[in-house]
Amino acid sequence: ESEVKKTEVAAGPLLKSSSFLVRGNVQRLSGMVQDVIGKGTSKDKLFKQACGDDAESVASATFQSFVTWMTESHGDSEGFLEQEVEAMFKHLDKDEKGLLTENDFQGIFSDQFACVQPVSMTENFSISDGKSVIKLDLGVAVEALGMPQYDEQQKLTRLRCRLLEDLTKEGWVTMKGNQGKVFLDRLSPHSANQKSFDRMISASSKVVNKAASFLTARRKELTDCSSGPLLEARVKMDEFKVKVSSLQRTLEEIKRKVADAAKDYEKCEAEQRKARVDAREQRMLDAVSKEIQAKLVTLKEEEERISQVVAPLTNGADLEVLDAPMSILKDGKEMAETLKEQLATARKSITSHELPKGVTAGAASSMRQVISKAVQQVDGATKTVNGLIKAVSASALKVAEAVLRKTQLALRQEVLKRESSLEALFSEVAQGADSVSRKELARWLGSLEDLKLSSEQVALMLDRLAGSAEEGMVSRWTFLRKFQQFYECQKNIALTNDLVITNSKPIRMLQAEEVIEVLQGPESEKKSGIERIRGRAIRDNSVGWVSLSGNQGSVFLKERPKPFVSCLMDLPLEKNFQTTGEAPTRSLKTDEVLEILEGPRQDVRDAVSRARVKTLKDSLTGWVTLSSGGQVQAQAGQQRFWECMTGVAITDGPNIKVCKVLRKLEVGEVVRLLEGPEIDKDTGVTRLKALCIQDNLEGWVTTLGNAGTVYAEEKTDIYSVVCEALPLQKAFIDLSTGTLRMLQKDEAFEVLEGPKEFQPEPAERMKGRAVADGQVGWVTVTNKRVKRWYPSYICKQSCVMQDTLNTVSAGPSNTVRRVEEGELLEVLDGPQEDKAASLLRIKAKARKDQAVGWITLKGNQGTVFLTQWSRKDEEQLKQKQRSLQEGLGKDA
Repeated sequence: ESEVKKTEVAAGPLLKSSSFLVRGNVQRLSGMVQDVIGKGTSKDKLFKQACGDDAESVASATFQSFVTWMTESHGDSEGFLEQEVEAMFKHLDKDEKGLLTENDFQGIFSDQFACVQPVSMTENFSISDGKSVIKLDLGVAVEALGMPQYDEQQKLTRLRCRLLEDLTKEGWVTMKGNQGKVFLDRLSPHSANQKSFDRMISASSKVVNKAASFLTARRKELTDCSSGPLLEARVKMDEFKVKVSSLQRTLEEIKRKVADAAKDYEKCEAEQRKARVDAREQRMLDAVSKEIQAKLVTLKEEEERISQVVAPLTNGADLEVLDAPMSILKDGKEMAETLKEQLATARKSITSHELPKGVTAGAASSMRQVISKAVQQVDGATKTVNGLIKAVSASALKVAEAVLRKTQLALRQEVLKRESSLEALFSEVAQGADSVSRKELARWLGSLEDLKLSSEQVALMLDRLAGSAEEGMVSRWTFLRKFQQFYECQKNIALTNDLVITNSKPIRMLQAEEVIEVLQGPESEKKSGIERIRGRAIRDNSVGWVSLSGNQGSVFLKERPKPFVSCLMDLPLEKNFQTTGEAPTRSLKTDEVLEILEGPRQDVRDAVSRARVKTLKDSLTGWVTLSSGGQVQAQAGQQRFWECMTGVAITDGPNIKVCKVLRKLEVGEVVRLLEGPEIDKDTGVTRLKALCIQDNLEGWVTTLGNAGTVYAEEKTDIYSVVCEALPLQKAFIDLSTGTLRMLQKDEAFEVLEGPKEFQPEPAERMKGRAVADGQVGWVTVTNKRVKRWYPSYICKQSCVMQDTLNTVSAGPSNTVRRVEEGELLEVLDGPQEDKAASLLRIKAKARKDQAVGWITLKGNQGTVFLTQWSRKDEEQLKQKQRSLQEGLGKDA
């Protein structure tokens, strides 16, 4: 009964799993504290730290802080739950006063160990003078009564402890020998008590079973006794056996309860561990979220700051009154670019955020969701910033347009005052040169009385004209293209001689699609309120007033860019409206651009006489016009020619006896008469002075010998050019293309076919100025010869942008950057010819980054680098972008 009672007592704690969970946590804390003490910190110092603020005991709140500090400094990833710390505090607070005294604090160091090697427990710390208390067998559990101590003399680690099986047995036990042998190994409180219980129930079972065996044996001996004292003894034994059986069942019940409690403990321990893991992962998730949100808050604040800076440009206010648009634009863009870099860095940091090791799948998924949401926020912010940059740029463009309108009006007023022209004004400011510096142009614009602009407004406008470089130049072409204003007729409308419609007399009707240059206005007609302009009709230079729109809302004129055309083939730039056969001013190259000055208008040409001929100079065959509209351009008999009938010498003098032979004329060679013919009195031969058609050699030739031999005969069917120049062309019909070469005045040819009469179709003629060199002349225009030109190109093949027109002398230092396929470019100047390389190049500003430089249109081997980009192309691109964004929005 005594053994069973001891077993019941030993089983008691094991049936209360919650207490062991608390004691297990205290043991974990004890291990941390002992590690800190092992690094040189005393128990007293730790107790003072736990008390905090010079207190003499540890309160619950300060104990919480102490445990948190201990887990963090120890690097324990699990830590303790708040309720676990409260339970530990209550466990250590023996008197339940809500404060831990120093003795209570020592309870942290209560620890349990199992004997892993048989060892003696002695009375004293030192083995040499200590008496043995008990021999600890393998598996015996002990409870520490203090911190392990090191015996310097014996080089041993000793521990004061007591037996869990018998709390009266206490003393000193060697934990680790001087040879490194380990005698005691740390146990969890539950394991220590379980081991003690297992030993005790085993011993108790042996005692009870031994008693049962004894009673069974003796009862068997007394089986045959039927009376007397032995019968009484047998009856008594039966009573004892019933008690022993009951004790056996009690032990089995205790064993079963302890086993069930052990399962409950394992379950509770697992749940507690899971709760700690969940709490740790939640702390990690909160830390990740906090770190990311801190970055996002900072970025959001910067985004709002940028919005405030650029608000004057983006809030829809009157942009024309902004005095410092450049500063706002510059600050806004710089801040936006910095923010974009920060957003890119933040995105990289967030996406590369590594998940902590050992986290559960659920926690990992939650962290990924936090990261994914943060990335979406960063991407959204990046999109907002990009949109803000676009909005700022668009608003700055509106400011520049408003400033440009003011400048156009002021310049027109200046032209009216001076009774001059825009070209004359440019020549004045450029001092006769073809370009003027930005600085000088800005100074001159600032001097105009009718133009009140800030320096930043002027600078913003000039950025559009010549790029952002301060040293940039504005060409005559750019100046006129930007400051001249043009409209295109949308329907037929009268051009009149007066602003006031009722007083006006019509000059002529403007036809749909006609272009008119604004010379004055727009001005409002007082009576009707209709906006009218005074302008010059490009077609025929008619000047008068015309309405922009009617009082019923009908639109008559729509603004358009300055008109230009580009050449689709090489074309002659001719001096006069009518083709006269004169030599052209020069030949325009394919892709060259002409500024339209007048026309196109119809040239009704007279009938012409054409002939197929062969030139005497180089035997080239083609068609020429002999006469046109009564004007003779080539005729026969104008000069006299001789044809060699046999080989004959050409000499340097008329006297055949003393002259020197220059060369021999071949049969069929033609010469042109200069002097003669004359008969030499001494020799009787006929001689003449002539010019060799083939090589322009002058000399004397014998035409008739004294014996009657004919060396050369006069040829009467040779024509010679009587105009300044005459085109030799491939085809009979085409009078303005397919020119083989120009025949010069007095050049001779013979007719192979014709002459034939021919009535040319009326031709559309246009007066233009070559952008490349400013040469002015007339060209015949058809859809195959010219096309409308826009000052924008798209890159078809990657090429180099350079800061100089001359490619031959350009080196790596002249490279601005590489222009990639698909980039859009706005023309600032050109196309101009790089004469050294025979290339047409434009000065352009890249839409992507505003980079400015010279780019080649087409290489010498025919490689096309840039092609025209029209307004229609721009609208199609915008439509594609809108469709793509709508599609992405639906997907999202």
